[in-house]
Amino acid sequence: MGDSFEELYEKYNVLSDAKDKISQHSKLYLECIDGTKGNDKEKKLAAQIISKFFKHFPALQDQALNAILDLCEDDDSMIRISAMKVLPLLCKDAKEHVCRVADILAQLLQLEDQDYNTACSALIQVFKEDELNTVKAIFNHIHTTEENTSRER
Repeated sequence: MGDSFEELYEKYNVLSDAKDKISQHSKLYLECIDGTKGNDKEKKLAAQIISKFFKHFPALQDQALNAILDLCEDDDSMIRISAMKVLPLLCKDAKEHVCRVADILAQLLQLEDQDYNTACSALIQVFKEDELNTVKAIFNHIHTTEENTSRER
């Protein structure tokens, strides 16, 4: 398993050294996205790599975001926290993802303790990036939750 972590780190170095030619390494970035399916160390490193190079691979952004969102549902609290921390970074250069990220973070506010604090902090960071769409996503989440609750009654 340690080999996969080292390989992932080598991929990070290649992407980091690529500078202006980074967009030529989409296959490598895709392999980093797949790193979110590895062991705990690989998941954390993959999340960091995804966030660092997210803006350079617009065609892979949905897939990258889905991988991070999967990590937000991980059984390990530390993995969830690592994933939540990178969500605002994804919104910095790709504002089109603000609504979805804000909605997910609003859902994650139901978690407890450190998970809650991290989700709250991440949501505030997203809010600072795009206030209007963040508020819309939160109200939409509340509205949808209320509709589902009233249907259950």
